Amino acid sequence: MPSRRPLFPAVSTALRATAFTALVLASLAATGQTAPGGHGHPGTVARADLGADRASAHSPAANGPGAAPTATTPAGGTPGMPDAGPQAAEVPSVSEAFAPAAVAPGEHSTLTITLANPDLDTPVPGANVVNELPAPLQLIQAAHTCGGGALAAAAGSSRLQLYSATIPPGGCTITAEVAWPRTADGIKACATASLVTNAIAPGPAPGGNRFSTAAGQLDAPALATLGCFLSRRTVSQVPTLGDWARTALAGMMVLLGVVLASRRMPPR
Repeated sequence: MPSRRPLFPAVSTALRATAFTALVLASLAATGQTAPGGHGHPGTVARADLGADRASAHSPAANGPGAAPTATTPAGGTPGMPDAGPQAAEVPSVSEAFAPAAVAPGEHSTLTITLANPDLDTPVPGANVVNELPAPLQLIQAAHTCGGGALAAAAGSSRLQLYSATIPPGGCTITAEVAWPRTADGIKACATASLVTNAIAPGPAPGGNRFSTAAGQLDAPALATLGCFLSRRTVSQVPTLGDWARTALAGMMVLLGVVLASRRMPPR
């Protein structure tokens, strides 16, 4: 008896291929994968597995024993570069301020220089500060709260030096009482440039305004400004050139009058 052939061979073959393809896609979808050679749907990759892969890629264990974590991109930073924010706080730094921030000639202000230690457990040795006060400021006295070290600050000078001190974990300060002198030069400086700036730059140096430690220092200068104002009391207490000239002229006129009067007197 002859076998029966399907009436529509092409239709039968297409139905079988469609059924097989459906089974393969269903199996791949259940395992969270995409079809080979296809792009797949974005939701076909398991997000939990993707997050785990990303986390392990940035861990030291994933990079091998002793390897550093892979650099990530900070917000607004450069791809592949670590964030510089935490690194900037890993070295000692210096800051300063005057209080009060403005004085009249003859008055005093306190300059506070703060040495910060970012390590809360370890002191920082080898701290050095060299500070030349801007003219016309003069030192009255100075002290510090750092460990050890030698402080040199002669009264009447403009140079402040701290050598070989130790910055404790909580940091330390140098306080210097300074004066804007009530002299002719001091009043002239107050009238012509009523604001002076004290600057301390980072790094070791034989002279100048510098801050350094054995552990390095933050590469940023410290700035503090002090203003000056003239008061009526200050101006009235200091003779000007015009006052001296008027006094001398009056004395000469009196002397001249005496001489003339003595010549007019008849001899006895």
